[in-house]
Amino acid sequence: MILHLLHLLIGVIIVVLQITLANYIAIFSVKPDLIVIFLVVRGLISGSTAGVIWGFTLGFLADAVSGGLTGMGSLAYCVAGFIAGRVGAGKMIGRVHYMFALAVSSVVVNLIFYYFGEPWREQGLLMPLLKHTIPGILYTYGLGMVWMMSPFCRFLAERRRG
Repeated sequence: MILHLLHLLIGVIIVVLQITLANYIAIFSVKPDLIVIFLVVRGLISGSTAGVIWGFTLGFLADAVSGGLTGMGSLAYCVAGFIAGRVGAGKMIGRVHYMFALAVSSVVVNLIFYYFGEPWREQGLLMPLLKHTIPGILYTYGLGMVWMMSPFCRFLAERRRG
């Protein structure tokens, strides 16, 4: 119970950091998605059902706090949590699982945000892809790789708990 509350507190902190700190570490207005990194770890360890619940909760919180389109964050992060949970389904979790889940989840979340949430019809399809989606995916993936190499990364080689 206390561990779940600790994870919830960490999730809330991640959402707050996403909304505040991500603006300061943006490169040419491209921000990393810290929530995706957290959801991939939670989904890999806890499974797809828990990943979806975490994704919905953190996405709803991010939508409520940031003033964004309500439901878009919940949808995008639910899918990210589900993908990560399916990648780690019943297996030992290693770096390859993490890298694959992070890559696919980053792509899916960015595509959902930029092609369903942005008025791309006015800008065309190619400009949002080149200016936001691809750089956002690469930035999130790169930051996730830095975290994976850090000594704080302890989920590797743990068994999925259900």
